[in-house]
Amino acid sequence: MKDIVISGQMKGVSVDRAARTAEYNMIKHWHPECEIQYFFQGKRHFFVDQQHYAVKSGSLVLIDSNQVHNTYSDKELFHDRLVIHFEKQVFENATNSLGIDLDEFLQEHRGLIQIPQGDRALVESFLIALAEELEQKQVLYQTIVKLKFAELITYLIRLKISGAMHALPTASEIEMNDKNNN
Repeated sequence: MKDIVISGQMKGVSVDRAARTAEYNMIKHWHPECEIQYFFQGKRHFFVDQQHYAVKSGSLVLIDSNQVHNTYSDKELFHDRLVIHFEKQVFENATNSLGIDLDEFLQEHRGLIQIPQGDRALVESFLIALAEELEQKQVLYQTIVKLKFAELITYLIRLKISGAMHALPTASEIEMNDKNNN
């Protein structure tokens, strides 16, 4: 079962936050839009360009345009995630004004990023505010969406510079560690 928590869109950007309690397996696919997925709760498996990951609470997945990807259920079926699909040109002016090349950023950061426990509330506030703006469409909502996106990108750059950004282990690495610990 899928419960939509929040959903909204504007030209070139869509957002969907949903909680699922049943098995859900997505086929491998790609699309011209970029994608961000953030997991509030639960566990899933994710495949992005030949890499297989086990995602969990606090996992953020960055997918560049035309990257092959899919996600499928873990033993634990419940998950709560937010997905943003976006065309790069929507956010290029906002990121360029900050001196950030969005193409370069996505090349360097695509894949999985585990947000540190102490930073999750901040990241979630960016994502929820962006989603609410897209759903409610109040005056100047497009501006707020671009600002929240720029805040998220700035945070991720700072995370990498601080050395706190670590790629998640692949599913096979997690299985190997589990076997070694048992």
